[in-house]
Amino acid sequence: MKTSWLGGFKTIIIHTTMYVNFLNLALIAITAYNTSLRSEILSFMPWFKVWHFLLFGLVVLGLAMFLEYKLIYPSYIRFQNQQEYEHQNRLKGDLDRIEAKLDEILKRER
Repeated sequence: MKTSWLGGFKTIIIHTTMYVNFLNLALIAITAYNTSLRSEILSFMPWFKVWHFLLFGLVVLGLAMFLEYKLIYPSYIRFQNQQEYEHQNRLKGDLDRIEAKLDEILKRER
């Protein structure tokens, strides 16, 4: 089956889901702060405002993004490369053919 629109549609949905999740997280955080967390936080930090809460959330999000970029994403790329190389990747087949031809050329030169 050579249908590319289905894969493209799934890719677009996956990529836009990130934005929806970010908006959802922000709305849930504001709701949680205003309904249940506010009274608890203000009892021991009376100066704490909603923008402090949002700033704290952004700092935590930034730290998570940094850790994702530095630790998890490189591991993900290594895993993907390993999987693609081991499981009949067309590029690996091309490289094997090139290597065989190179070996043949080198043998003729000797």
